Amino acid sequence: PPPPPGSEVCTQPECQVDFDDSNWRDVSVPHDFVVEENFTSSGDKSHGYLPFGLAWYRLRFVLPVEFQDRAIWIDFDGTYRAASIWLNGEKLGSHESGYTSYRFQIGTGSHFNQSLLRFGSDNVLVVHVDTTHPDNWWYDGGHIQTRMA
Repeated sequence: PPPPPGSEVCTQPECQVDFDDSNWRDVSVPHDFVVEENFTSSGDKSHGYLPFGLAWYRLRFVLPVEFQDRAIWIDFDGTYRAASIWLNGEKLGSHESGYTSYRFQIGTGSHFNQSLLRFGSDNVLVVHVDTTHPDNWWYDGGHIQTRMA
């Protein structure tokens, strides 16, 4: 079984809370990072001649203090492919399929270490997407589709 949420600490700089992402551009979700790349003859023709790779997404957000006693979920409509998700530097979990939704309960009643969820101050949600092993569709892409509810 996978480790319980919050038990795995991130070692990559991009998922550290204090990582300086000020030079990163803002993107709107849904977002597909693969389609933004240049077509290349060295790319797989069955995948549209686009290169696959890795992407990091980061979101800073503040939850009001009055939300402390509420059930809070982070919902993902899909992340293609092989996504790992961290909140404030600790891993919430992973999801391999790019075509199914999933969620993490991070508020009241969850098994998540609630001391990591900060009310009234900055939280950092980080998603790492790895498209280097596509599913063999014609165009798999590399995307994130999510909402916070």
